[in-house]
Amino acid sequence: MKKIMLFVLIMSTMLFTAGCGRQVVNIPEDFGSGEENPDSSQTTDSASAQGGDLSVQLGVEEKWSEELALSGTVKSAKINAIVSVPDTNHMSVLTMEADSFTNEKKKNLMEALCDTGSVYIFNDETPPKWFVESEIDDVNKRITNMIRFKEEGSEEWDEEVFQALQKNLKELKETKTEERGVVSENYGEDLYYGICNGKYFRFSFPWEGRAWGRLEDSYSNMTVKEDIPDSAEISCIGQKLAASENLCSMSEEEAVRVARNFIEDSGYSGYGVYAINALNWTAFGKVSYGDSSSYVVDSNGEAQETWTDGYSILFTREVDGVLQEKSVFPLYGGYAEAAGDNKYGLEYITVFINDIGILDFQIVYPYTVKEVSASSTSLLSYEQAQGVFRDILQSDADSLSTYGETLNFNSLNLTYFRVADAESDTYALLPVWILANREEDVAGFGDVYYNCALMINAIDGSRINYMEELYVFE
Repeated sequence: MKKIMLFVLIMSTMLFTAGCGRQVVNIPEDFGSGEENPDSSQTTDSASAQGGDLSVQLGVEEKWSEELALSGTVKSAKINAIVSVPDTNHMSVLTMEADSFTNEKKKNLMEALCDTGSVYIFNDETPPKWFVESEIDDVNKRITNMIRFKEEGSEEWDEEVFQALQKNLKELKETKTEERGVVSENYGEDLYYGICNGKYFRFSFPWEGRAWGRLEDSYSNMTVKEDIPDSAEISCIGQKLAASENLCSMSEEEAVRVARNFIEDSGYSGYGVYAINALNWTAFGKVSYGDSSSYVVDSNGEAQETWTDGYSILFTREVDGVLQEKSVFPLYGGYAEAAGDNKYGLEYITVFINDIGILDFQIVYPYTVKEVSASSTSLLSYEQAQGVFRDILQSDADSLSTYGETLNFNSLNLTYFRVADAESDTYALLPVWILANREEDVAGFGDVYYNCALMINAIDGSRINYMEELYVFE
């Protein structure tokens, strides 16, 4: 089935990550006890002072400007970095465990969104009747469009495409369907659908730490964009809007409330809103057959111009009033370091909402907090962190040689980062300093890119391989 395969393709495209190894997390045994750490000569009294602004405690300056001459393959490092410190007076260390999607969690999540008793297994061998009828309707529209192309003598006419559509229609009409799906006995399957306010909602649990869902008809009959590449398939494009341009009747506060209720009803807590943006989705449909393609159109064979306004909301772990960033793949370079064993990835939740309700969501690598190792910390001062980074660059800048002979850094950021412990199945969310060429997603989805990144434990100064922690082998 074309659409089923497309569903899997979209899942793979949206959720793809790559692999790396784990390492031991060095957390001093007396960390947070109020005593000086005997194993770390770099921890100072000023860095552990209680109360007040962390930037004051750590002696942070607004900008770090410096150029280092290096002697290896990498010849120099140019640091012109804005220094960022969380707006808090302390940072903690959390011990966490992977909260993967058990069968019970799948059930709870779907029932939190769907009407009572309306969740069914999506079987691609005998798909539900509504799904096949929707497919038939789509193909009939494409056939109508192709006939119009032929009658008009348009260069869009393609005999091969027309024959493929006819064959597809015949197969669809012969497809064995179920009037209504089968209710799962134990929710051990990966694909489901449910009914949400009379509309069909698709769910997928493609691997251990991922859940994804989308309202089935939320992007139908949308405008076709002329600049979409021929290889594109059914999908949607989000455009960031000014809040005043958003035609969604919901306020930001209402949208956040709806999203948060869904998350909490699904059994997840401890998250704050990292980013919220007003979006306009211009959706399109284009189905490819070999080298040719046909647009999805309305019943008259015309592209119907419609759109939907709403919000994208990104939730991340909140600790001490500080939100964990959604770190994603660097935009360029650095990929050679990605290798190793399986690892549970970095957590976040995204929810897309318009006046219909929840259109789309992703719950990615959620964790359960097992222990708060410290409610206050002794952190490296700004000056001490600078010294550690200088030492790393002088001794091992060539580990970043994929970024060229000159390394450029525009950001020094004190933040939280999830680090795997190689000696157990636990993870630590701990304060780290990251020196990098930092870029932010301009589309409004809250992604943060740390290119050419060096990361150190902000407690003891030990180096943490950013690429190894970021990449996940699926």
